[in-house]
Amino acid sequence: MAKKAITSSITHELEISESEPFNDDVLGSNEYATILTQIIENIDTPVTLGVMSAWGTGKTFFVRRWAQNLKNQGFNAIYYNAWEHDFAPDPLIAFISTVQAYILDAEDESLKKYATKLKKAYEKDFQADRKIRFCTCCT
Repeated sequence: MAKKAITSSITHELEISESEPFNDDVLGSNEYATILTQIIENIDTPVTLGVMSAWGTGKTFFVRRWAQNLKNQGFNAIYYNAWEHDFAPDPLIAFISTVQAYILDAEDESLKKYATKLKKAYEKDFQADRKIRFCTCCT
């Protein structure tokens, strides 16, 4: 019985404070968020960042809070957990749906036009060639 309680407490996602996303951070992850935010603020070209570490070391904890922190600073930050969509028949559909939902919910009207473009691009370019696959890095 105790094993079940331990497992459920491990897999339970903690609530994130919208105004202070790192308020429950005891590992100093906020320092890394600050450094990474400074890096992306000063990069003019597309960039991919990877957060790699062993299972249970706080990657999801960090990325979810950093995404909220970025939103608080005016960035368009979309949190996508590839692990949650691991069994999707086409990972690209799950990814595009997440991005499209964010765009449609955004208050910035200039972003909303991209939701339609995104859908059309997928239908045109990716549906025609099923060999194209999207690779995601999960946290």
